[in-house]
Amino acid sequence: MQEPEKISFHVVTDYLNLPAISMWFLLNPPGKATIHIQSVESFDWLSTKYNSTLKEQKSYDPRYSSALNHLRFYLPDIFPALNKIVLLDHDVVVQRDLTGIWSVDMKGKVNAA
Repeated sequence: MQEPEKISFHVVTDYLNLPAISMWFLLNPPGKATIHIQSVESFDWLSTKYNSTLKEQKSYDPRYSSALNHLRFYLPDIFPALNKIVLLDHDVVVQRDLTGIWSVDMKGKVNAA
């Protein structure tokens, strides 16, 4: 990465994992990049919006009832100042430099893979 000081990582987790993730990044700092760690529960408006949607769906399956599983749909609301977001789910293993995908012009579109 040519300018790591321009990179910000926004890690959103639940309140149970927040202490462990915070400690991991304290012990393994991301170099010159900035790290922001937040709990999904700190977004009060999200829980209100999400819980009303969940009630409409009447789903109690934990795979679908976790706000973290649906967080990707609310990223523009959570981070309105960002014009580009690369979302890495918890089970993704990055094996190469991701710099190349940052320069792709998506022409205002969204892509997920």
